[in-house]
Amino acid sequence: MKLKKYILLMIALLAIPFVKVNAASFSLGASSRNVTVGSNVTIYVNGSDVTGKVNISSSNASVLSSGTNSLWIEPSGSVTFNAKKIGSATITVTASSLSDGSGNDVSLGSKSITINVIEKPKSASSNNSLKSLKIEGYDLEPVFDPGTTEYSLTVKKGTEKINISATPDDSNASVSGTGDVIVYEGLNVLNVIVTAQNGYQKEYKLNVTVEEEPIVVKINDKEMSIVKQASALPQVSSLYSPSTMEYKYKIDGEEKTIEIPTYISETTDYTLIGIKDNKGKISLYIYDDNKYTIYNELTFDSNIVIYPKYNKNIPEGYKKTKIIINDQEVTAYQKENNDFYLIYGQNVNTNDIGWYKYDKKDNSIQRYDIEEIEKLEKENNKYKISMYVMSSICTFLVLSTMVLLFKIRKYKR
Repeated sequence: MKLKKYILLMIALLAIPFVKVNAASFSLGASSRNVTVGSNVTIYVNGSDVTGKVNISSSNASVLSSGTNSLWIEPSGSVTFNAKKIGSATITVTASSLSDGSGNDVSLGSKSITINVIEKPKSASSNNSLKSLKIEGYDLEPVFDPGTTEYSLTVKKGTEKINISATPDDSNASVSGTGDVIVYEGLNVLNVIVTAQNGYQKEYKLNVTVEEEPIVVKINDKEMSIVKQASALPQVSSLYSPSTMEYKYKIDGEEKTIEIPTYISETTDYTLIGIKDNKGKISLYIYDDNKYTIYNELTFDSNIVIYPKYNKNIPEGYKKTKIIINDQEVTAYQKENNDFYLIYGQNVNTNDIGWYKYDKKDNSIQRYDIEEIEKLEKENNKYKISMYVMSSICTFLVLSTMVLLFKIRKYKR
């Protein structure tokens, strides 16, 4: 009897996995939880083992509304709501009149999902014009017009700074280059830049001339002027220290002396002064007894500072050219279809003067021993000549042997 009961229990347990269990349920989803005014959002009702009608409602119909308040699911379905104004609304789905997979009536209660309606983003403005542009105490020439981007004005002698104010036409745009701006004697080219909301920029150019009594010098047949303000001098390497010197010049036949700012260095033994061209650009020149030589520093990551110098002994196979290194135009020498350039200059860190090889690809420079290279090339040429001679001798011997063998064979016959 006990064995019979045990067998029946085992059969019942084995039959459990084959008994169908109804798992009636549903869930909610949305195409987006945040939608813009005027757009639509879809609410998804995803059922499992259910069929029937569910009721759908919005907690704020003025924010989110639909043309229906019910939905048939078999087992799933969806309904679309329209976003009418900014705010939020909770969509509630009540499932109380459903049938499960066995045809039994089931009530699954209700579930909710909240949707936020936000303002439609505006496209970024491209307006990069100015509404106004003013220099305190001065009038622009020509009179300001938003479409005119270049102006000129002259300020009195001794002026060291001017105040620029500008208002963008679009409040979402930004302006740079305004406020108190330092100016120097002669021409100053200033830029006021307007950046639109979308990033597009427009540049308004101001040609500000400070009245001066220029000290004119002629360099390469071009008239330039000596810089008299230390703050106007370009930056230079730490090898140099700020200093001054007495500079003598003549104006209207009268000899005058003025103290001008300079840079000096014991390492290079140079005295550098500032000279401004007719476009307002200030550059450093080596001054030596009323002689002026442009000074360019080429500073590299390895802290090598090269001052390019002139050399008439151009290496064989190289042609003179101009390249831009660190935003400076430099005279260099290059072989055809080669990324390497030779520069003759002085390493102001070590005071060594000689040739340097510049790699344009990685902007690096290293010392280049011309004598050693030429020596290797001569040795290589000698080796080539020896090879040609040996090759000729071998060719002669082979041909001579062939002729001799031919004669021997002919004689034997």
